[in-house]
Amino acid sequence: MNDPQGLSAQHAWKTEAKNLRELSERDHPHLIRRVATVVLGRQYIILSEWANGGDLKNFWEQVRKPSVRPQLVSEVVTQLCGLASAIDLMHNGNYTGTPSPGVSRSSSTHTLSPPLIIGVNGEVNTAADTDAPAGNSNWRHGDLKPENILRFLEADELVGTLRISDLGLAKRHAKATELRREASITKFGTLNYEPPEATTKPNSPRSRLYDIWSFGCILLEFVVWLLYGHQGLDDLWRLPAEKDATLFWSRLPGGEEPHAKVNSSVAQVMDIILATNPACRSPSAIRDLLMLVKDRVLVPALPGVHNTILPEHRRIQANVLLEALEKIKDKCADPRYCCPGQPESNARLPTNTLQFVSRNISDTLHIPAAKHGNGAANLQVPSSAVRAQRVMHIG
Repeated sequence: MNDPQGLSAQHAWKTEAKNLRELSERDHPHLIRRVATVVLGRQYIILSEWANGGDLKNFWEQVRKPSVRPQLVSEVVTQLCGLASAIDLMHNGNYTGTPSPGVSRSSSTHTLSPPLIIGVNGEVNTAADTDAPAGNSNWRHGDLKPENILRFLEADELVGTLRISDLGLAKRHAKATELRREASITKFGTLNYEPPEATTKPNSPRSRLYDIWSFGCILLEFVVWLLYGHQGLDDLWRLPAEKDATLFWSRLPGGEEPHAKVNSSVAQVMDIILATNPACRSPSAIRDLLMLVKDRVLVPALPGVHNTILPEHRRIQANVLLEALEKIKDKCADPRYCCPGQPESNARLPTNTLQFVSRNISDTLHIPAAKHGNGAANLQVPSSAVRAQRVMHIG
């Protein structure tokens, strides 16, 4: 008797097991590693390292109002560098094997024994080889979101070590995605963290820059959490989103390239934070993180696709993102750069003045009007829209 659902579950299990095996072999301290895979009848189980700190979304919910001190900012930046390094490894194979400063060596440098497949009758086998060596492949994760970033805690750590998990949608290619002509067939992940090209160019090859956009959404959320706590994240997710778009992007009219822009409400909030928040009034890690997100990461235009748009206005590659974050991390040696101004204890994400400030914000920041980016709009924040209602999944 045919069992399509069972075969689908088995296929997904095998896919993630193979992905985890290959990526575990690279021994990156910010990628989850597999311990074993288990088959019990029709149950397909993957055993990974236990994340004693839960996931990043849990962390933001538990620490509802962080005390923004240099140590916290420095730890956040260090972990963001580590995550960017893991993405660079997946995309480009770049990793020397040296853990980032601040990563616990007890949990990152040991070598795991080869993962096992344990059958229903107790037979034990090593995982099957994949069809290409891990070192010769390019990967994209395809479903980066806070729930897929796990925390591993050691003593005296505020943030812990963050590791990317849930590699079930990870897609491997023997050559760079930008060079392929065929369209991708993988169904990709959570809608709100998808880049605009997933909708505006549904039949085009998926670039590895898909992950960069998703990571940019997480970067922005991290900045909002640092400055405004969990209430700020709630306010962020209440911002209006246009039809057939997400919180983070909306469509451009007609056939105008690159067919999408950063959602006007999100763009204005970033501008207002940069102009008014004490932590951003002078050069600082938080300011530089937000500028990086705004100018280079949450950018709809893609290199190799939207060539009529200047290179500096296109989304950056993983290695460039990592280099930018490492520069911020190096400057965090100065506590004044980490935290030049303490956010007000009762500060709220500036959503109630968007329409008023949007008329003058570009002049205040000396930001030229962006043809393909951050437009202004008359906004009303719906009180009933909450993050949980917006998180949808593609089946």
